[in-house]
Amino acid sequence: AIDLCGAGHPPAALLRKNGERELLESAAPPIGLTRELALDNSTATLELGDAVCIYTDGLLTPKKVATRNISEDLREVFQSGLVDPANFIARSLDRARLESRDGKFSDDVTLIAAFRK
Repeated sequence: AIDLCGAGHPPAALLRKNGERELLESAAPPIGLTRELALDNSTATLELGDAVCIYTDGLLTPKKVATRNISEDLREVFQSGLVDPANFIARSLDRARLESRDGKFSDDVTLIAAFRK
């Protein structure tokens, strides 16, 4: 099992070995937006071959962030297979770069993927 704590972050993406994609949404506001620290915890089970991805919103295309169509965007970004983690991350970042303006990111881009082997 994996426990995630969100505070205004984009939803974590669970990538199942069987090809299914799930999002762990966070309802908490961004840290610092309110006086009180509000956090939103989620728990998920990772089976062998599954992965969880956390990332900054710079990974998502500006159009999708504006329309909040994150689920569709994540399916596109994370459509590649999970066989080789290094290639998976490289392909995911390349795809996001191709969909950005002029092939350049306009925001910081971070992608962390944890694979269960």
